[in-house]
Amino acid sequence: MKLHIFRHGGLSPSSIQRVPTIHSLKSFRYISTTNILSNKTNEENVSKPSDYLTDTTNNIFSSYASRNKLTQNKNANVANIMSPRDFNSKTGTINTIKYVLSCRFTKNNTHITYSAVVEDTAFQKKNPNLSYNEMVLYYMKLPQKVKFAISTGCLGFRKAARGEYEAGFQTATKAFQMIEEKGLTDKKIEIVMRDFGKGRSAFVAALNGKEGNNIRKYVARISDKTPLKFGGVRSPKIRRL
Repeated sequence: MKLHIFRHGGLSPSSIQRVPTIHSLKSFRYISTTNILSNKTNEENVSKPSDYLTDTTNNIFSSYASRNKLTQNKNANVANIMSPRDFNSKTGTINTIKYVLSCRFTKNNTHITYSAVVEDTAFQKKNPNLSYNEMVLYYMKLPQKVKFAISTGCLGFRKAARGEYEAGFQTATKAFQMIEEKGLTDKKIEIVMRDFGKGRSAFVAALNGKEGNNIRKYVARISDKTPLKFGGVRSPKIRRL
């Protein structure tokens, strides 16, 4: 008769049980390890299969419960740790300061990203061990949460058509519609432009036209973030057609 020994990681060596295979279940009598060692095989010491399954299940769940409780106690002792679930707007500690409309106008495409600058009002309470300089750095450059991003390729423009004026104009118009539809106008909007592609003039025309009537009144600042090179490496030669 084949016998398989099953042992759970949380059980002691004295609780090892001998479990028969299915084909030998009819002719096997369930006897505990202690009784086997003492050669006692009377009817009082014989246990039923259901009793064995119940004891094994109780041992497994009791071991899991104790291990889970130990993990919770360890997490309770850890300080200054925020889980991703705690860092959301539902807790009431995250406030939106303003919105930033970042626009990049390359010669081949137009990219528009709309993000919210957020502040955690309980940041100092959650991080009491930070130095003064670390606090200043946090408030000088608050984190941003991207609301949506769009480019000319999202509107169906392909290859060379993505860098044209019409593609930039339609992309700007679509971005203004998304801002209004999502209701992201409860704070002031700051526009940050970069580079000098054809889409730049198209974006300004859309903002000043009827397409930007519902967005223009919320704009508080327009700035340029185009990087300027002083010296540096030699530029590529001008393309001649």
